[in-house]
Amino acid sequence: MAGWPRWLGGRGGSNARVAAPASPAGPLIDETLLRRLERLSLGSRRPVAGGLGGEHRSSARASSLDFADYRQYVPGDDFRRIDWNAYGRSGTLFVKLTEAREQLPVHILVDASRSMAWGQPAKLRYATQLAAALGYVSLARFDRLTVTALGEQPKELRAVRGRGRLPALLSFLDGIQPSGALDLSAALAAYRVNRRAGGLAILISDLLSADGYEAGIESLLAAGLDLVVLQVLSPQELHPAEGGDVELVDAETGEIVEVSLTARMIGTYRERLERWCADAESLCARRGITYCRVSTDTPLEDVLLNELRRTGVLR
Repeated sequence: MAGWPRWLGGRGGSNARVAAPASPAGPLIDETLLRRLERLSLGSRRPVAGGLGGEHRSSARASSLDFADYRQYVPGDDFRRIDWNAYGRSGTLFVKLTEAREQLPVHILVDASRSMAWGQPAKLRYATQLAAALGYVSLARFDRLTVTALGEQPKELRAVRGRGRLPALLSFLDGIQPSGALDLSAALAAYRVNRRAGGLAILISDLLSADGYEAGIESLLAAGLDLVVLQVLSPQELHPAEGGDVELVDAETGEIVEVSLTARMIGTYRERLERWCADAESLCARRGITYCRVSTDTPLEDVLLNELRRTGVLR
């Protein structure tokens, strides 16, 4: 089992309560929020090489209006690129270097294991809403977007670009269903990207995997990706209430454990939860990964326009 259990619900005892998955309702994202997102872009901490035609800085140099640097003139350089103001100040000929603008390959990875179906609001529903919003920002900037649902049978929406593909994105995300247990580390290690193109990977998950996730994260970093980890938890996980004697059922394995949800037990659980999340945040900090923990009762707009802008995921 993971560092702390992925409980689907409880049964037994006079005070037991069953926490059923919340039912999805309404559209994934409303038009008002989409309009507010249109001026934003996804932050990438390194130049990309994903093909010309996007709106992100490239590692290549090109004839454009985007100034990058100077270098000293050598015979054969284009005279039109000489900076005569710099020559007037220094008496040395310099040419301006400008940069191309390229597509940013964006990979959104949504954990679709059964543990993500739990909570009110359900974690999976919230995760797909986050993916819809971030995916739209990517499409609006002509990035090359791939979205993958990580489950027993991974499903993928591959290489879409432009606002016109928003309906395809929303349809794909709306169709994601939770499916069994997930070895998150193995799923991430198996994910294949174009190492030459680099890009940005956004993992949206509760990180509740019995086999951990560290090796999978290292695989994504080794593939040359910038990485963002959004850990999504429900308020019932973050702030559980006392519930007497219950049988707790693991959401993914079906394992049953009998416990008494006393104040002392809840206190122990909260300590372990904080340690689990702190370990995830510490790993991300050591490896240069942007980490954000999100509760599903936080308004989506607040996460996107405040927290993710503060951390530089959105700019």
